[in-house]
Amino acid sequence: MESYTCLTISVSTAEQSDELVSYLDQMGFEGFEQLPDQLKAYRPVGEWPEKLVHDHLREKSFPFTTEQIEKTNWNQLWESYFDPVQIDDWVGIRAAFHPPLPQVKNELVITPKMSFGTGHHATTRLMMQQMRTSIQPGDRVLDFGTGTGVLAILSKKMGAAEVVGIDIEDWSIENARENAAVNHVTDIHFLVGDRISVAGPFDRILANINRNILIEHMHALRSSLSPSGTLLLSGILEADLPVMDEALCAAQLSRTHHWAQGGWICIQAAHIQGGR
Repeated sequence: MESYTCLTISVSTAEQSDELVSYLDQMGFEGFEQLPDQLKAYRPVGEWPEKLVHDHLREKSFPFTTEQIEKTNWNQLWESYFDPVQIDDWVGIRAAFHPPLPQVKNELVITPKMSFGTGHHATTRLMMQQMRTSIQPGDRVLDFGTGTGVLAILSKKMGAAEVVGIDIEDWSIENARENAAVNHVTDIHFLVGDRISVAGPFDRILANINRNILIEHMHALRSSLSPSGTLLLSGILEADLPVMDEALCAAQLSRTHHWAQGGWICIQAAHIQGGR
């Protein structure tokens, strides 16, 4: 049975929790629980930069503990804390054990397992809020870093003609396929990979990952975007906006809008007019 390292950190604000999620994501942690006064971060047992992480937490004066847990305990934990998420009357996300949400236009049933994307994090909520006006019926959509598949599934429910979801982790793709089946959108193409392996162009590209991966793949994202298409990016802290603007410009893209929530931002970008 696969085991996981659980790092529990005491926090006093949501902003501290969000900043730690961004840092630990880059350190290889794959699942997070953000509680009112704690952050729990999970990664498979094995080699990891333990001293580097611990020194960082001590330097920032964050009390923490580390323990090893079995994978089955993860499911028990998220079921205990996973409450339904609702964004106005537009979209609601619930687990299979929650009652239906008849008051929303788009109801998604998501079982996250170890994948990212339940709607609880500000980045996912920001992405879904902007998808409301960005995704159009008939669009060809790419969800790069699909996680649970939540954004890909919502795109399909909104009438996208073709949706492709890519994630580097095979267990994320397995989870996304399961979630798609539960939501009766089985025609989404979910692929394992660390790069865009499907030919464009795409009308809309969604990428809710983290700053470093977004910058690394920015040119590939641009190459896959149709001339009149839009790119929605999140997983980015407000402080990183200048860095993202620089990366977009280098890839012949420009930021057209951005929205903020809880210290995180979602960027909408498009081709620079006259760019080659």
